[in-house]
Amino acid sequence: MKKVTVVIAEDHPLVRRGIRGMIESQTDIEVIGESDNGIEALRMIEDLVPDVFVVDVVMPGMTGIEVLRHTQRLIPRPRAIFLSLYDNDVYVWSALRNGASAYIMKHSAADHLVPAIRSAMEGKQYTHPPITDTAYMRVDEMGHEEQTKSDLSDQERTAMHMLADGFQDPQIGSRFKLENSATQELVSGLMQKFEAETRRDLVRTAQKRTC
Repeated sequence: MKKVTVVIAEDHPLVRRGIRGMIESQTDIEVIGESDNGIEALRMIEDLVPDVFVVDVVMPGMTGIEVLRHTQRLIPRPRAIFLSLYDNDVYVWSALRNGASAYIMKHSAADHLVPAIRSAMEGKQYTHPPITDTAYMRVDEMGHEEQTKSDLSDQERTAMHMLADGFQDPQIGSRFKLENSATQELVSGLMQKFEAETRRDLVRTAQKRTC
């Protein structure tokens, strides 16, 4: 019987070791690669073509949701399992609307990681804790928003995605290796471009559009 293959993307070595242990306790699932940053994880996924990859939302180099977006063009397309410390609804919505198969909390991984992998292989969606029907409706609505075009740079487009995904200015600055002042200038420029009066307005705009 062919085993389910998994790549792990997690920047904390002890957590990564724990994830590997949970997976390899199963006779029909095997880990074929590990990475501690998003950029390397994407390259590994492209090279190894796993059935599933397990990733955190917050990763060095490239966020987990950015990795997920890039994998959507792959054939065959691997299933994405988000294993995170963050139960922020925005993160959950972002993962699901971008095609994730599962979103579970790290503290519940011992009970839910393997079931999430099996559920993903059956083409089903898995979350723990379960999200509400209202949240699912919002995911669906956000996926069907009218798409518009703009003259955003690659940096601005990525920043808008990160804002939509719930990331704060320090994380956006870290993504581009920007000083605080440069990050504030980037966000302020986006606010002007989209005529947003507040940062919250800009985030709402980011969540309603595909950049």
